[in-house]
Amino acid sequence: VKDHCMFTTVDAVENSTIVAEYARDYFGYDAGEVFLNDAKDFLFNPSEVNKEKKYDVVMQDLYIGWNPLHALNLETFQQVKNEWLTPQTGVYAVNAVGFYKGPNSQFILDMKQT
Repeated sequence: VKDHCMFTTVDAVENSTIVAEYARDYFGYDAGEVFLNDAKDFLFNPSEVNKEKKYDVVMQDLYIGWNPLHALNLETFQQVKNEWLTPQTGVYAVNAVGFYKGPNSQFILDMKQT
């Protein structure tokens, strides 16, 4: 992973032990720490290990066939911005699936506005 990534360190939060093991054993993930935890729990209850850590980029990719609405809200976005991102320059990227046009577009448009 380090050979193909422009970032020095890429930490990950994963709630499945088997996925974390496969990332290391079969995909050679060695670019940072893997924190075994639920993503929202991790964001709102940092451990002593990562309490003071700030990131240049936080990527949220929780899509599993549907959008996890409990993690796609203003409270979560503010928590990431205030507690996890490097001030002024940090970027928060979210993987969400939806429509930009038409009658089912409001969810994505609201997220974009937030």
